[in-house]
Amino acid sequence: MTEAIGMALRPESVEDWFHFVPTLLENEGWQIACECPAGRLLHRTSPWGGHLIRFSLRDILVHEPPADPSHLFVRPEVRDWATRRYPELNEESFEVVQQLAPGNAVVKREVAWRFNRQCNLFFCTFSGKATNNLLFQTTSATPGQVRQMVRRNYPQQGDSVILVQCLSALLEAVVVARPQSPSTFALDMIMKVPSVLPLWASMHFEKLLVSGRDLTEWFVNRPGITEMRRQDQQYYVILTIQSWRRGRPLLPATAAEVAAGKDVTTIDAGKRDGLSSWVRYHPAMVGSNGFVLSEYLSVFVTRIGEHATFYQSLDGQELLPYQCAIQRADWDRVRGRFQCAYALQKSAYRRSRGGAAAPSVQDSMGPRFTDDHSLDVLQQRLDEATEVKTVVRKTFIDVDEPSQFDSESDQQRCRTLSPVRHICGQDLVDVR
Repeated sequence: MTEAIGMALRPESVEDWFHFVPTLLENEGWQIACECPAGRLLHRTSPWGGHLIRFSLRDILVHEPPADPSHLFVRPEVRDWATRRYPELNEESFEVVQQLAPGNAVVKREVAWRFNRQCNLFFCTFSGKATNNLLFQTTSATPGQVRQMVRRNYPQQGDSVILVQCLSALLEAVVVARPQSPSTFALDMIMKVPSVLPLWASMHFEKLLVSGRDLTEWFVNRPGITEMRRQDQQYYVILTIQSWRRGRPLLPATAAEVAAGKDVTTIDAGKRDGLSSWVRYHPAMVGSNGFVLSEYLSVFVTRIGEHATFYQSLDGQELLPYQCAIQRADWDRVRGRFQCAYALQKSAYRRSRGGAAAPSVQDSMGPRFTDDHSLDVLQQRLDEATEVKTVVRKTFIDVDEPSQFDSESDQQRCRTLSPVRHICGQDLVDVR
């Protein structure tokens, strides 16, 4: 039962890692296995099963750092763009196979770096937990697929984070880069592995740290990275809808809606383009309860005979409902047709609602994000994973104790534990 709950509570986001292990980047709760000029190797038990291995590296020099340090790591789709444009740079045979959202994709790779192979040797093969380890995969007839997600400005402003999660095994990693100066970064790589650190191999840990530092310094300064970062910062366009105080915007009406004749607005200006009839958009058309711009625009462009993908999140953060993201290449392709059609929407809106104002869609504003609701999501997952009643309070959970465990303390209503320690049935000992 404990194992099943722990598996159900596998972290799904960068925020989850920090909720599950609040001291993820600190000393508390970690045991040092090796410390040398290259960095420190630390370890601890994992709240959701297995063990956490942490490579803590400092003073990583970046030769051409981005102006915004949170853009140190580029999105997986930008890496894919670069490897297709410059195949000679694709040492991993890296490829995006499914785009989930901006900065969030399923990727495959056929060859692992030397450091990954070393990690596989020490943390999986030697541990006796041999598995189809896609996190450290070397070579395979079937390319390994992993989910990669970039998160920016979390947990602190200026931080750059990569989350890597195997789809077919309970193996994952998170890499956090934090600026120390304009050109140097502190970098922590935390990996979830099947079992404890093989301390008998401690004589090799310094070499492993050196290898990890070498890979890190190469990765943040690798050939083409400056162009990748430049492309990354302009890869998406943020669209914003404004001025719809007289009700939701309109859509080109379908034949069925015209035949029904309910709430159809007709304008002569749209006859030439087949856009003379318009209806009010309602979120129920796409099975939603509230308006979000990505859903509205998806329906709009489909009804004018175009296709494009709009996203309601950017780099792991939800955009406000009146904003959405679209790849710049897609926007450049559909913008002309969209703007012509949307000018007609404005005419139909003014005729339908009255007044001089009408909804407009702008592509010149920066992103604005919703408040962080990751704890609410964690609360829901906890409720679904266990019958124990839980209440998430920041980085802690109040747990109502089942009556069969209260024989000696019936008056004690609840106790407070760190989030996943109790749920996974483990009392983690903090070792400094």
